[in-house]
Amino acid sequence: MIRLCAFADEADKGFDGQVKALLANDIFLLEMRKIDGQNAAFISIDKAKEYRERLSEHGISVWSLGSPICKVRQGFDRNEYAKKVEHACLVANALGAKNMRVFSFYPKFFKFDKKQIVEDLRYFNSIAESHGIRFCCENDTGLFNATAERCAWLMEQLPELGYIYDPANFRVSNQTFEQTKAFLAKADYFHLKDAVGKKVVPAGFGEGHIADIINSIDRDAVFTIEPHLTFFRGNKQFNNSVFANQFDLKNARDRFDCAVAAAKKVLLDCGYTEKDGIFTKGGK
Repeated sequence: MIRLCAFADEADKGFDGQVKALLANDIFLLEMRKIDGQNAAFISIDKAKEYRERLSEHGISVWSLGSPICKVRQGFDRNEYAKKVEHACLVANALGAKNMRVFSFYPKFFKFDKKQIVEDLRYFNSIAESHGIRFCCENDTGLFNATAERCAWLMEQLPELGYIYDPANFRVSNQTFEQTKAFLAKADYFHLKDAVGKKVVPAGFGEGHIADIINSIDRDAVFTIEPHLTFFRGNKQFNNSVFANQFDLKNARDRFDCAVAAAKKVLLDCGYTEKDGIFTKGGK
């Protein structure tokens, strides 16, 4: 079984617009990143509880807090930063999220301090664990685990950490599917976006091997749709597809709907059947 989740802030900045976009696309899991002009990791606890209650009225749950935690340059004050981590964990709990998306630091003066990365991530993860939150580290361009080699090293050093597999980020970082496919079995969940070179495109229109990733999954999984199509102007493959006539991609909601439609098409092409927002392999 595969469930779709989404960064709904790419459909609309406001709460109501995000809910409408999710429901219109039969998506009932949210990776909350920004909402009503705020970064979700730093909203008040009372506000988080309010969002959770309002989302539950629509049958929507927060799968993960899409935080920017650890997306900072090395050399920061760890004790001060720990306060942000602590608050983000409290927000995640208030939202009902069991996962938190985190990162692996930018280098200081173009050089990574690998020992410090491990120490800091282990320390912050211990805070998350004390709150019952799963710290899930995403591979992203420019940060430590942007490459397959560094991802493998980090996983070896911190097996207690959770991981998110983002195929587009790997492609933008010039990593091939052959280099990264070993991480699929270790991922806690997946970000669903595709890329051609450094250009993000709808799922199935790029070099991210989205179908191969889906076909490799032999367990229940969650895929968070992350459109990132702001500058997408299509390519020959897209222009010759049905999507070119359905979406002009001039506004955020069109881009969001296009990303969801493309993702669902790949799932259906891989032999999945959709019912009530849930995809099952060969289901009826």
